[in-house]
Amino acid sequence: MLPNSILFRTVQIGGGRQRVTPRYLRHFNTVSMTDFDDATLERIFCSIMDWGLEKGGFGKHIQVCVLQVRYLD
Repeated sequence: MLPNSILFRTVQIGGGRQRVTPRYLRHFNTVSMTDFDDATLERIFCSIMDWGLEKGGFGKHIQVCVLQVRYLD
C-alpha cells in the first residue's frame, strides 16, 4: 500500500451539509487550527527574522531593518 495524502476542508455547520461520521473520520488524522491575529503573525515573523539574521552573522545595522519592515503597510 502506498502512502497517500488527502486534504479536506470543512465548512460552517448548516446549509444542508451532512455531518462527517466518526466511522469515516477514524481513517484520517484530524488537525484543527484557528486564524492568527496580526500581532501573533508579527511576533512570529520578527522572531524568525531576528534568529536568521543573527545566525547569518549580519550586523546590527541590518537587524534593525526588521523593525522597519514591521511597520510597512
